[in-house]
Amino acid sequence: MNKEQQFENIFKCKWSTLVLEEISRGTKQPGILLRSIPGLTKKVLYQRLKKLEKFNYIKRQLIAIKPLKVHYTLQPAGRAVLKIIKMIRNL
Repeated sequence: MNKEQQFENIFKCKWSTLVLEEISRGTKQPGILLRSIPGLTKKVLYQRLKKLEKFNYIKRQLIAIKPLKVHYTLQPAGRAVLKIIKMIRNL
């Protein structure tokens, strides 16, 4: 999948952009993302997180303490996509 297809894939789903925007505000755990985005289901969240990670827009970090924790942070490619999304919204 080329970069154009990746970007188009993100735009197809409103949840992807909302998840990216929320992660851009700081490192987030999945539970925090679910609570901060009304209407988002757990199933859709995990689908979006996997796709965003696959495209290198976010990074998944496993914290090896008990209980195990997962944190998501925005990557440079994710910041670039968010800039484009914000420019389009401002049109």
